[in-house]
Amino acid sequence: KFWAKSVEIINKGEIKLTFKNSGLVYSWTQPTTMIRNIIAGERYVEPVESTVVYCSNGEKALIEFKAGGMFSGRSEELTIKAWGASGEQQPYIVKGTWTNSLILTNDSSDGKSKKDKKQNIFEKEVWKVGPTVNNCKKKFGFPLFAAQLNEITPIESGFLPPPDPCLIP
Repeated sequence: KFWAKSVEIINKGEIKLTFKNSGLVYSWTQPTTMIRNIIAGERYVEPVESTVVYCSNGEKALIEFKAGGMFSGRSEELTIKAWGASGEQQPYIVKGTWTNSLILTNDSSDGKSKKDKKQNIFEKEVWKVGPTVNNCKKKFGFPLFAAQLNEITPIESGFLPPPDPCLIP
């Protein structure tokens, strides 16, 4: 859908990921995504709905993307809550931004509460974005790892087409 200054992308269909060793199957649908500032300003992508990831063993996780709103600018925040196979909510959640880092924590507060903080709050960074290539804005914002996937080593040389020259770090 076209909304004058943005485009709304509504994905249809389910994605399935099967792990051959364990036989576990994970399935989810992509959240509705907005591409903002398509006419002027810095363009960016923003997921605007939540999605649930289901596991074939009965476990599930709810991923909630915080909506930025019309005038509040970009929002990259998310929260992930998980439930076990018997339906009990797990004691830990994941908070952070899908563009920077994710933190595993037992603190379910929104951070705005003025009540005394719990004494036994656990926090551990479980994911952090890697370093980017030089001049990454002209190279699709790729992290170094993604750009290196395009590198042709002597093993592949002569068997693959050449990489895109604008991605070479």
